[in-house]
Amino acid sequence: MGELPIGELRAAIDAVFDLGPLDRAAIRLANSGAMGRIWHVDTGDARYAVKEYFWGVDQTNLRRETALQAASAVVGVRFPTAHPTRDGHLVGALPEHVGGAQLRAFTWVSGSPVDITAPDAPERLGELLAHLHDTAPPAPEEPDPWYEVVSDQQGWDELCAAAETARAPWSAQLRGALPALRSLAAMTGTTAPGERIVCHLDLQPGNLLQDDAGWVLLDWDNTGPGRADRELAATLLRWFGHGQPLDLAASARALRCYRNTGGPADLAAPDVLAMHAATTANFILAMARLALDATADPDRRGDAAIHLGSTLAGLPGPDDYHRLRAVGGHGRAGAAG
Repeated sequence: MGELPIGELRAAIDAVFDLGPLDRAAIRLANSGAMGRIWHVDTGDARYAVKEYFWGVDQTNLRRETALQAASAVVGVRFPTAHPTRDGHLVGALPEHVGGAQLRAFTWVSGSPVDITAPDAPERLGELLAHLHDTAPPAPEEPDPWYEVVSDQQGWDELCAAAETARAPWSAQLRGALPALRSLAAMTGTTAPGERIVCHLDLQPGNLLQDDAGWVLLDWDNTGPGRADRELAATLLRWFGHGQPLDLAASARALRCYRNTGGPADLAAPDVLAMHAATTANFILAMARLALDATADPDRRGDAAIHLGSTLAGLPGPDDYHRLRAVGGHGRAGAAG
């Protein structure tokens, strides 16, 4: 579904949420990504972010999100305030005749994107992860397979062939990445119930804002069961290694601060890289399928192709994973010192 006319969108938001009078509210598209889009709603008295979900909202994850936010807020983790629907729920929906997409509303956070090259960025990241992991409730439930295994490996060659038939501009890039994708799949594996805690699972630079009081963590929608060490490894790779050789010094500083702040995990387990491997491969495959889906919204297909290209360009190699294991040694030494 494409974008609604602003008048219809205003009426739909007003029917779901009590955000004050919206008849004169300024509404604009603030951001659009693979999983949804965010509308900026300015009533004159207050500003809100209304998120429209392309893939729906997992109610179980929503309960985990609330629990992790409550626990981590005690140690200073900050996040946008959620606003309930008119009937008291955290999730509403557009009318079925305009697609029925689910919606959530939050107080708008004014801030600037976090600069991962800032002098204190590694330490602040390590501290944030430590606070999240140290306060997280246990989560013995089964994780979403997205974070642990790579699905439908037998269909990869067919997917490449479909892209070539469609003359997708990224088809050669995907075909060339198949050996790396198979290597990533071989690194994945499941976790045991007693190992899992509630994790944010999407701690990437784009999900943080900097304001006068510090960092604000956004986009908790993926919150669910995970292993702390796997999320730690995946986060370091996403921050300090995407599209370039892993920055050993920044990663070691983040890990040292993580351990000194009380973070419970290290990078010693043989399968510590499994979450990063699984999510990277699954994201590439999901974006390829969406980009080729002739029945999908054209804007979403275009966004998927962009995300696919950038992820393929930043695909990790064996050297990145070897460097991260070296960082694990540095981090333990720094914590001990």
